[in-house]
Amino acid sequence: MSFATNSTTATPAVSRHSSSKQSFSAQTVPGPITESVPVPITEEGTVPNRDVYESHRIKGIEARDQGLLHEALEHLEAALQVAHQIQDHELIQKAICNRSAVAISLGETLESTTVLRRILMENGSLEVCFLAAYNLARCHELIKEPKKSLFYARIARDRATDLNRSEWNYGALNQIANALAAESHFCEAADRYRDALSLLPPGDPVTNLEARINLGYCLVMQGLQEPGLATLYRGLKDARRYSRPRLEMIARIDLAYATLEAGRPDLALRHVRRGLALAERAGDSDAIKNALYIEGEVWSDLAREDEAQQVRTDLQRRFYPNQPEIARYLMAINSRELINLRA
Repeated sequence: MSFATNSTTATPAVSRHSSSKQSFSAQTVPGPITESVPVPITEEGTVPNRDVYESHRIKGIEARDQGLLHEALEHLEAALQVAHQIQDHELIQKAICNRSAVAISLGETLESTTVLRRILMENGSLEVCFLAAYNLARCHELIKEPKKSLFYARIARDRATDLNRSEWNYGALNQIANALAAESHFCEAADRYRDALSLLPPGDPVTNLEARINLGYCLVMQGLQEPGLATLYRGLKDARRYSRPRLEMIARIDLAYATLEAGRPDLALRHVRRGLALAERAGDSDAIKNALYIEGEVWSDLAREDEAQQVRTDLQRRFYPNQPEIARYLMAINSRELINLRA
């Protein structure tokens, strides 16, 4: 938020989030990627193999999709350990990229960018280059560097095109659009989300879900309330139907903002409370910060200034402990038109 004044092939986790915008501020790294580890015997008396690796990888991705990031990280670290034990260099690189995809979401950004850049500079297989570039784009998105995110997302798109992988091209285009949205280029971002959606079968309501939610937000920010709200509500319905709590969280917080802007603070309060609960469960600090900001605005619209002050004080205490003036600042001005939840 900012103010304006597969088998052994990894699966990318699609992410979301004017140059005049002003920021409304917020394990250990794997060993060297060529490190060899002696191959131990497992509890079952067998040497770790690709089936063991794949089992951990799949469990990690399933946990990630359920919003259980710490559990996902445990499985993906186990997969990385098995890759080291197998002593397959490319598999190790893919496992590092998989682990980084989750670690980045948990705030491990500096360490992840270091190791991912090293992998990308090795210029190995196209698949590894895509995964490293894609996750670097996500990482720079989360640390509020949209220009760098856009740079790496375009590299990821080029590699996905070379591989003729439509689902990876979808992810890269979604990431490009995220970077554009973070700089408040909502019209261009919406076009890139549509490009991404065009690459997937229209009958797949899960794979394309995040881009649809992101598109809905961009429509709202362009002042297209009716189609924007309709798109967000469809996204929310599918996120709940297919048990995607992380995407439900995104849709809820977007809907809280959109319904608040539409003059329905009662609906906004319901959405933001559910979104905040999901964000707390997932440990998503950006989502928590956005939800607390919106909840403060909701209470103000409901003329409940004591509750608004309480929420804004919580926001300041948790995210800006050295800026006690933030809570007073938010109480004193109408800052809603300056907000971009993707920045």
